[in-house]
Amino acid sequence: MTRRNLLLTIAGLLAVSTSCLPAGLKASAPDLYALDPGLPRSARAGEEGPVPISVATPRAAPGLEGRGMVYVQREHEIRYFARSEWVDSPARMLAPLLARALEANGVFHVVNGTAGEPARLRLETELVRLQQEFTPRTSQVRLVLRVQLVDVAGRRTLGEREIEIVEPAPSDDPYGGVVAANAAAARAVSEVAAECATWARATAPASAQRTSAP
Repeated sequence: MTRRNLLLTIAGLLAVSTSCLPAGLKASAPDLYALDPGLPRSARAGEEGPVPISVATPRAAPGLEGRGMVYVQREHEIRYFARSEWVDSPARMLAPLLARALEANGVFHVVNGTAGEPARLRLETELVRLQQEFTPRTSQVRLVLRVQLVDVAGRRTLGEREIEIVEPAPSDDPYGGVVAANAAAARAVSEVAAECATWARATAPASAQRTSAP
């Protein structure tokens, strides 16, 4: 028997033996984790009223489209934990966090953008990196977001930036990465909201700036 045929035979036997296991003995479902850090509540809007803004669902870089939890042991190679997954894709879980962070600073009011109150601005983001990195001494989580604030009516970009957060993991395992990822996400969305507020104020009409001045 050739080596290839031997490997195929072993794989077939493993598949049959797994399918024949009683339901209670089959491999259990993977552990599921969420990005849901605690964020500040919405702040009171300024005198000029909050700016209506829509939040586009973040895009995901290749390798981050699914629910797999990425870890890295050496450069240019990504792997996924076999027994741990996100409950949803990280990019989709970031969308409500971005909305909450925007409203927390009192400058913005998040709207749907398709019905009711129209959005004046639109936040577009791309999740470039979310990975747990294992070093000889410890592990850390790296989160990279590419951010762009767009003037909807004027069809122009008001500001753009790439935000990178590195957060040490409290333990060298998937759960330690989850804790660090939540801390990194909280820091990242807060930075996004602060940047958007700066860009929005810099391009606001002079009359609106005078109204909001003390």
